Amino acid sequence: MVQILRLVSLALCAIWASGSPLGNSSCPHGLCSTTSAKIGPAQVAHELGPLLSKRASVFGPQDHRWEETNKNWNEYGSPNFTVVVEAGQESDIPIIIKYANRHGINFYTRNRGHAVTASRAKFHGLQINMQQLRGYTISPNRKYATIQGGAYGEELIDELYKHNLTATTGSCSCVGLLGPALGGGWGKWQGHHGLISDNILSLNMVLANGSAITVNSTSYPDLFWGMRGAGHNFGVVTSVDLKVHPLKYKTWYQKNYVFTQDKLEPLFEQLNKLNDDGNQPLQMAEQSGTFALDPAVNASEATITWQFSWAGEQADAEKHLAPFDALGPATTQNLTVPYPKVAEAAGSAIGQQLCDEGIARAVGPATLLRYNITTQRQIFDLYNKKIFVHPALNYTFVVMEAYSQQAVRAIDGASSAYPWRDENLYMQTTVSYPKGEEDAYADFAIEWVEENQRLFNEGQPGRRPVSYVNYGSGRESVEATYGYEPWRLEKLRDLKKKYDPENKFAYFGPIIPPK
Repeated sequence: MVQILRLVSLALCAIWASGSPLGNSSCPHGLCSTTSAKIGPAQVAHELGPLLSKRASVFGPQDHRWEETNKNWNEYGSPNFTVVVEAGQESDIPIIIKYANRHGINFYTRNRGHAVTASRAKFHGLQINMQQLRGYTISPNRKYATIQGGAYGEELIDELYKHNLTATTGSCSCVGLLGPALGGGWGKWQGHHGLISDNILSLNMVLANGSAITVNSTSYPDLFWGMRGAGHNFGVVTSVDLKVHPLKYKTWYQKNYVFTQDKLEPLFEQLNKLNDDGNQPLQMAEQSGTFALDPAVNASEATITWQFSWAGEQADAEKHLAPFDALGPATTQNLTVPYPKVAEAAGSAIGQQLCDEGIARAVGPATLLRYNITTQRQIFDLYNKKIFVHPALNYTFVVMEAYSQQAVRAIDGASSAYPWRDENLYMQTTVSYPKGEEDAYADFAIEWVEENQRLFNEGQPGRRPVSYVNYGSGRESVEATYGYEPWRLEKLRDLKKKYDPENKFAYFGPIIPPK
């Protein structure tokens, strides 16, 4: 039996006495039209709960699970939920959406809570929680796995590793699988196998009207194009068939560096050489770094951390890393780990700083072809100036990423909605401050990230701004998010009219902003 809120019986008695629709015998199955303003968690539990699977759950703010299901990686601009419906099986999702539609309730799907865009703040309504939908099945031919919509990186990596398989996932193992995938999905295997979205064979999804459909190259092929790069705009994915691959490199070499500011210019000169305009070695799966405060090195001035994830043995990586050793780093760390431990070795796993939740953040992305070394110095110096003004913002990172690109570049850019296959370097400024202190820091933080975006973009004259949708703040233009080619936006808008004409899915990287 579905779990129902504590004291629900008392609440229901009050509602019955007041003449609420709960007591209306002409309202079968809880599917009568009612305005959302009149509906609270108790009524949703009473009406919707019996229609759902046994493992499903409906609860409101008084429940002990509320805090966990409302915790976000970025608390600034977080959505406003009135009730949580935790699906127990995939077939619950269309029932939830049809119920919400009949009652005029907005709905928003949540998995791991790593969305950053400020458009989330305009949402008010029901959360569809996917955390119980984390199952997977490997196909008999070991070519793909059927993975449910609540799966996340670390769990999937661990499970596939047991079968000597791997799949494309995000670089941070704490994030969900499908959130990144619907926007493209960068990760350590992309040089070998492409983006996460490039590996999608089929999606089981629910449209805004509650229709459950299967989407692939022969079934709704137009929507299949849009789901791979702009998929947050069109529906709820309950499961996906994703290519899996033999695990070619079971052991990885990880090297982590810390550099002081006097090494900045030679460091970025060497990074430009290594990246080689997007042609970095295939086995150099990821090299990325930050400008951040490290009190162990310097409590008042930013340091530069850089990490290199090499698919294979240390001996094969050393010639590529020798120029960085020669710079005289403040510290180094050498690790040889099984593949499932690479994210932890790189500092991007559950329980590590980059994955911390419950913090308010201003974000601002940019992408580059090469590092402009003058710009890198300007952004580094700006970090120190801003921290001097507000020392409480000492949890701030400027993140810079580069991945091997061979398989990404081999795919026709027109074959999916993902528009940025020719970009080489991915920037994200994340200015962090305690939740609840928006009045003190929000405007300052946004000003800082926008200044960094301006510097990154001015450092590459003649190029237009680009925003990776999964990193977008919500302040970027739709062209900068989904591509400057007119045909792309025309196609996406046509898909929106066809599959979500009422713009129900409008709170993450929206093609059409919410009202």
